[in-house]
Amino acid sequence: MPEAQPVNAPGESIEAQEEWLLANVQNPAIPIQSFGVVLNQLHAAGHTDRAESGADLLFETLAARRDDAALLALLGLQAAWHTKDPPFAATCAKHLITFFQKDPATLALIPYAGFNKNLPATECLRRFCLLRRLRPEALCYEKTWGFGTVAELDAYTHQVVINFEKKKAHRMALAYAAETLALLDDDHLLARRHRDSRAFADWLARDPGNVIICALRSFGPMSAARLQELIIELLMSAEAWKKFWDAARKQLKQNPLVEFPAKRTDPLRLLEKARSYDAAWLKTLREERDFNRILKLVEEMKAALTAGAWNDELRETVEDRLAFVMLGASKLHWGQTAQASMLARELGIAWRRQDIRAYAPQFLQDTVFLDTLRDLPARRLQSFFAFVHEIGGENALDLFFRLLPETASSALGEMIEYLQAAGKMPQVLETMRNLIGTDRSSCEMVYWLCRRAELAEANGISTTGNLAMEALSLLEARDATGERLKAKHQLRALFEQPQWLKTALNSMNAGQRTDFMRRLKHSTAWAAIDRGAILARILKLYPDLSVVLQDEAAVAPAPAERLTSLRSYRERQALLTKIVTQDIPKNSQDIAVARSFGDLSENFEYKSAKETQGILLRRQSELESQLASVKSTDFEQFPATVAGPGTRVTLRHADGKTNTYYILGEWDSDEARGILSLRCKFGEAITGHQPGDTVTIPSETGNTVCTLVEVGGLPPDIKAWIRGDA
Repeated sequence: MPEAQPVNAPGESIEAQEEWLLANVQNPAIPIQSFGVVLNQLHAAGHTDRAESGADLLFETLAARRDDAALLALLGLQAAWHTKDPPFAATCAKHLITFFQKDPATLALIPYAGFNKNLPATECLRRFCLLRRLRPEALCYEKTWGFGTVAELDAYTHQVVINFEKKKAHRMALAYAAETLALLDDDHLLARRHRDSRAFADWLARDPGNVIICALRSFGPMSAARLQELIIELLMSAEAWKKFWDAARKQLKQNPLVEFPAKRTDPLRLLEKARSYDAAWLKTLREERDFNRILKLVEEMKAALTAGAWNDELRETVEDRLAFVMLGASKLHWGQTAQASMLARELGIAWRRQDIRAYAPQFLQDTVFLDTLRDLPARRLQSFFAFVHEIGGENALDLFFRLLPETASSALGEMIEYLQAAGKMPQVLETMRNLIGTDRSSCEMVYWLCRRAELAEANGISTTGNLAMEALSLLEARDATGERLKAKHQLRALFEQPQWLKTALNSMNAGQRTDFMRRLKHSTAWAAIDRGAILARILKLYPDLSVVLQDEAAVAPAPAERLTSLRSYRERQALLTKIVTQDIPKNSQDIAVARSFGDLSENFEYKSAKETQGILLRRQSELESQLASVKSTDFEQFPATVAGPGTRVTLRHADGKTNTYYILGEWDSDEARGILSLRCKFGEAITGHQPGDTVTIPSETGNTVCTLVEVGGLPPDIKAWIRGDA
């Protein structure tokens, strides 16, 4: 209910207010809003009985005057008092039945407003008021059917007939209409379009910022993604949206009444008045302890004020709160620390505290840099790369190139875009050229290149066929969680795209296609039904590959269980024992000591110890799971006729050079001795092949085609290594 100052306002005491109410309840010159002010004051002061008695007395007066608008406003006031009292809806219904007993048409609407549905009284009154306003030619909106015009009310069937844009003469039950319809006033976005479509189209092109403001006023706060869906659904094509939104956003950024959110998923809002960065705002900022909220307040202030509007008090307060974020968030939430550091630099803050100045160089550390990328919102990544480049110079560029294969999908594209803008694209391509086909390549990088196959081939990085082979190996790796798991899903989805699959197969020679088909047939990267669908797509393109799907005469000895050597199994057992008997007890002591320091919310030692506890417990769980699912073996009983676990393989390269390797279990690796895991890229590529086969294996310069010349048993020194004797 809108507030108004009462005529001949009462004194401040409860008694004076009650006396004023009793004396003026019959006075028609006093608007209902003034009575509402007094009744709300009585109710807020805890005198609920007096407020209810006053409302009942006022109801009788309004009923006698037949003032339906004032009476509904009074019921709305009382309903707000009873938000947690659903039975009050029945009381409202009784009042309405009494008031409208001589108005059959209105009386007939009451059953359809939900008063008997255990709904809040406020919602029932909203529905009742909406039903009363349903008239022919009234404009409305419904989320399923969109914009429409009321055609008629059918009193006999208790329905309303509406001409929606999507469906003419649509009949809707009154109860459903009351629940889902919204009646539009003259200023609503859709009402303006309906009134004069030509003028509306001109306004849409000329003033996109105010179109968005009108949309927010019409439909309420919403995220940019939801706003895009709505505007495309109602006003324009998807192709026209980007140009429209770019122009609108530029205008809205200059409007102090539009509040842009810190996160893309949060809603845009319209403020009733422009935000004032006065003493009250400074007090709010000083008292705020939530890191994200502090960053949001400072970002809003930065966008709203010019440098000339700053004063010493504002600058010192902002510096203090950003320092608070940096000290509190570092080592736990590097994204927040980075945002505070970037804001300080953008605002020209020269830190007075030496300990704060020392924070920036930490972002040049590998682990800190990667943790920050995972923690930062996407909209701040470009700024972060520029920030790190500024503080690190050439060292920062070295960092970018070094960590390219470890960067998550969400940040990799942004990093490459930044390096391209900095004129470093040749170095990016050279880095990828050196990484593809090695153990340092990643799902994220391979996916990025697969989406830009022409770029990869034109710059000698890899063919689409070799990238497909690389992708297959990466998909079969088991160490995927978090962002890497997301990248694997993206990479897997490529194999379901017929055009990409066709391009990849066309770039392979016959031997490579056969090898690819064989590996795909036995791949564990897909469920059987999904793998079958991909194989079927390949057979449509190359029917001659059907021979690969037939039972092969010799099959690699695929153990029913996951296996590793006795040596590697004991090493992980020892690591688990150390974590359980030494590391976790020591960490528990560290937590107890840190807790004794008090004030856990500001206790870095406690937070650090708790974080370590989480890491140790996760590692314990991982090791226990691994040891339960993988068995140890000495590989003595494995056949040595087909390349696989427990075998010695010799390969001949195109230049005649030969190399010998020993394929063992999942956790086995010793490059100096030539011992490789059957789960590494080489192991997966060679498994199942027989002497004489052509095999594509990874190398330092990319994938290489070799000939498998010999498969045999393990020599004594490798067997000794397996037992842990060497």
